[in-house]
Amino acid sequence: MPELNEAVIISAARTPVGKFLGSLKGFSATELGAIVVRESVKRAGIKPEERRMASQLIQQMTGAWKPRAYAEHFTDAIGTLIRRKLAAGETHAVEPLEEAPAQLPTTNVVDLTELLAKSMRARRAAGAATTVAAGKTRTGAHRRRTTQRAPRRAAR
Repeated sequence: MPELNEAVIISAARTPVGKFLGSLKGFSATELGAIVVRESVKRAGIKPEERRMASQLIQQMTGAWKPRAYAEHFTDAIGTLIRRKLAAGETHAVEPLEEAPAQLPTTNVVDLTELLAKSMRARRAAGAATTVAAGKTRTGAHRRRTTQRAPRRAAR
């Protein structure tokens, strides 16, 4: 089978992201992908004859899946080499290339989830203190509007 080294992008279409009010729940990811491919081919203006020819070519070049042909052999080869050296007594003491640091360096990575949680706790505490100070209770009545909205202007 010849090796393919190039890919040509003929068109693009986005797959939907989100729930779309449940309208896409009946489609699997594969079905949505097929819809996108069909639309991309349509947008590219590929003629039905060209599509049939490409489909035949793909079918002719498609073979049985042979996972062993794609297995990772490096780890096995290293393991075999190590066992052979151990059995032959070819071992040596290895010195580290550098000393490990006594303490890992600090980073400036910020945990945004923890900062948000801390902020929300502080906000709740401040809101509760304000409510108690004003002599109000937190029964849900604080959510009701106490003023009416101004009437909306008519659209011009």
